[in-house]
Amino acid sequence: MINKLVAVKGQELENPISRVVADWVNHCDVSELTQKMYNSAAAKFVAFIYDNGAILNENTLINYREYSKKNFATATARLYFTVAKKFCQWTAKRMDMADFTLGVKGVKLDYNTHSRDALTIEDCATVINNFNGKDFISVRNKLIVSLMATCGLRTVEVSRLDCGDIEQRRGKYFLHIWGKARAGKVDFVCLPTELKQMIDKYLKLRGKVKDSDPLFVSTSNFSKGKRLQTQSISRLTKKALREAGFDSKRLVAHSLRHSFSTNALLAGVDIAKVQRVLRHRNPATTEIYRHDLDFFNNDATQIVANALFKKLE
Repeated sequence: MINKLVAVKGQELENPISRVVADWVNHCDVSELTQKMYNSAAAKFVAFIYDNGAILNENTLINYREYSKKNFATATARLYFTVAKKFCQWTAKRMDMADFTLGVKGVKLDYNTHSRDALTIEDCATVINNFNGKDFISVRNKLIVSLMATCGLRTVEVSRLDCGDIEQRRGKYFLHIWGKARAGKVDFVCLPTELKQMIDKYLKLRGKVKDSDPLFVSTSNFSKGKRLQTQSISRLTKKALREAGFDSKRLVAHSLRHSFSTNALLAGVDIAKVQRVLRHRNPATTEIYRHDLDFFNNDATQIVANALFKKLE
C-alpha cells in the first residue's frame, strides 16, 4: 500500500492514493475480471505518481503517457494510460473540479505492422519436432506450442483451458476458449484431429482428471499440480524457440499466433475466417497480417534492380 497523500490543485485527498484507486475500481460497473485488470493497470499509475512526487493534473497525465510509451509495448501502454485517464476523470468529478483530462490525447496504436516476427510452416514444424521426449513435460510443452501455432491461441487462453473444454459436434471437435477481455468461455476454435490425439495422449499421462481441472498444470515444487500461468507458458515457448535455433528478440510466444495468421493467409484462407479464429473484434487488426504479407512480397525494388544492373553489365 502506498501511504503518500496526493495534492490536487492545492488540496489533499482524504485517503491515500491507493485507497482512492480501490474506491474507484469498486465504483466501476465492470466485470470482476475487468476490475482485476483495472487494479493492476492503476497500480502502475500509482507507482509513477509516488516515484515522481507528482500531483494529479494535466501535466502528470501527459508525462505518464510519454513514460508508458517509452517503457511498455504500444498496446500495453495504451491500456495503462486509458485506465489512468479514467481514474483521473472520476477523481476530478469527485473533487468537484474541472476535468483536466480533456484534450489529453491517448496512446496511438500502430496498425501498420507488428513488432513480432512470424515463423513459416517449416519453422513451426522444426520447433515442434524438437520435442522428442516422451516424459510429461515434453509432451505437455509440445502440445502447448502446437496449439498456439495451429489455432492461434494466446498464452492467457492456453492457461485458462480446462480438461472439459473439448466438445464434439457433427463429427468435429471444438475447443472452448476464454479469450482476452472476455467474461467467460464464450469463444471456440475448431480442433484439428491431430491436436485432439495429442491432447488424449497428454491426458493419459495426467491420469484421472475432472472436467473442471486445468488442462495444463505446473510441475514446479512451489505450484505442482496448479494451473500453468502465462509467464511459464511464455518462458517454455521462448526456450523451445531458442533450442530449435530461432533465437531473436522478435520471436516470442505471441509469435506463434502471428505465425498461424500469416501461414493461413499464405495458404489462401479467407481473411474473414482468419479473423474469426483469432477472435478479433476489429477487422482492421486482422488486416495487419495482410499488410505484412504485401510488404514482404513486394518485389518492386528487385525488379528495378534486375533491369538496371542488366544495363550496367
